[in-house]
Amino acid sequence: MPREHHEYILEGAIAENSSVATLTGIEKSFERHYMSVVFFDSELMNNQVAVNTMVGTVQVQASDNGFQFGEVSEGDIVLGNDSYPRPTVQGSLASVRMDFSGITTPNSASHYRIYLNSHRG
Repeated sequence: MPREHHEYILEGAIAENSSVATLTGIEKSFERHYMSVVFFDSELMNNQVAVNTMVGTVQVQASDNGFQFGEVSEGDIVLGNDSYPRPTVQGSLASVRMDFSGITTPNSASHYRIYLNSHRG
């Protein structure tokens, strides 16, 4: 019996020369997708950096073929608040990417963990 839900996770560093993170390998049979990102102050990822201490925007895009990306619902994560509406996508996905270049004040954030929760039906 196929899984009804799967959580994909991508971790990495926020760097000036690689400010875009791309999560690939998403199973095409999932149809509803919800995304979030958590920031940390080191590669150990023990100390979370609160998004309300950061300033800027993280742009989220999705692709059904892995090459051409488009906007997603609630696809601009605006930092500086206690919470943000979760970006969502309906339909099959091949990949999701987040662009961190819009973060103007990262506070102490140097690393990220992206969560993609995907569901069937």
